[in-house]
Amino acid sequence: MEHSKKTTSIQVRMPDDLKAWLKNKASQNFRSLNGEIVARLEGGKDPLVIEVTPKSDDSDTE
Repeated sequence: MEHSKKTTSIQVRMPDDLKAWLKNKASQNFRSLNGEIVARLEGGKDPLVIEVTPKSDDSDTE
């Protein structure tokens, strides 16, 4: 079976809890871990969908 898209291999470091969450989501979506990561990255290519959450700074709280 030939792939229509050329692929490349990369190594990614991530926190253990994030990997566990991704594995759980992959299982729920009947995907491999790699498939889940690719699907989420492809889904985030639209710049209008990017969410930015600023870090909270507790020093401003009185």
